[in-house]
Amino acid sequence: MMHYGWTLTEVKEQPYFQLLSILNEDDKKDKQKTKTKKEQEVIKGKDLIKLFGG
Repeated sequence: MMHYGWTLTEVKEQPYFQLLSILNEDDKKDKQKTKTKKEQEVIKGKDLIKLFGG
């Protein structure tokens, strides 16, 4: 939790739902950053023609 600037005492005082929401938000951001190679693939040439039915 030091990554967030909190001491252990402060973490223990926080409501668990608030703490979980903060951690889940960071997890979602990390997942968005690490997209699969398939999602980032550039389609060109003959594959474009196949894709658009030409």
